[in-house]
Amino acid sequence: MRASTEKKRTRIIEVATELFIEQGYKDTSLDQIVSICGGSKQTLYRYFSNKEGLFVEVLAHNTKISLESVFQLADKQNEPLRETLEDFAKKYLRGICSN
Repeated sequence: MRASTEKKRTRIIEVATELFIEQGYKDTSLDQIVSICGGSKQTLYRYFSNKEGLFVEVLAHNTKISLESVFQLADKQNEPLRETLEDFAKKYLRGICSN
């Protein structure tokens, strides 16, 4: 996938994430997402088959980000467990509070 295509796709996922959190799945429309992102509904449908497909990608994207944080902590094998767990808790809470 080209960089500009991936950038657009990621932007759609980020906007959809925010709207799903703020308004819920049911009250978020694809028109709202397109309005914020720019472009067209056709572009959105090219990346995601429908609203449900977009929601699945939102979940996958955010799960991947969360897991990356966990794997970064696994690399800290030489640090004391307490420090590692505190670091994880801080990152986890930052993630929750930012969404």
